[in-house]
Amino acid sequence: MTKQDLRATLRERRKTLGNPDNFALSESVEADALLARSSVIGGYVALGSEADPARLLAKWADRGKQIALPWFADRAAPMQFRRWNPQESLEKAVFGFLQPMADAPLVSPDLLLVPLVGFDRKGNRIGQGAGHYDRYFSNQINLMKIGIAFACQEIPACPADPWDVPLDAIWTDREWIAIPDAKGNR
Repeated sequence: MTKQDLRATLRERRKTLGNPDNFALSESVEADALLARSSVIGGYVALGSEADPARLLAKWADRGKQIALPWFADRAAPMQFRRWNPQESLEKAVFGFLQPMADAPLVSPDLLLVPLVGFDRKGNRIGQGAGHYDRYFSNQINLMKIGIAFACQEIPACPADPWDVPLDAIWTDREWIAIPDAKGNR
């Protein structure tokens, strides 16, 4: 099955869960410890039936952490991250999702909550297919990358291309999955 076929199948599986606003991550001591050590937590604004980290981002903003979201100047521009507070307005990005305002300060997250369509227990992910996150990951050596997903998005093995960068952990509504040999998870 191709990545495109998997995307379609996994999106349908995710849609059967109903209202994504009810998404809640499982309790995880490991995740809480990583978030507590981070100074800038990157996240995303969920699109459609994606697992939504909004409550988690608001919780950590209330605890004094800087929150950052992806930002694109235009379709050809690389993904950057701009600081954002949950009480601040967002603007529509060129790709249709919501992003911080253009005048928000650029920041570099040290921990990034990553959206995905599918994942496996080796840390491989299937994203939307544009490669923005993998390109960003390739320039961020010390970045802790945590996939956020519903447990039903797990598959036995994700097809991985040479440019795909594995995640360090995956956090679902059912469990915290530490990836063997990934930083911080040994």
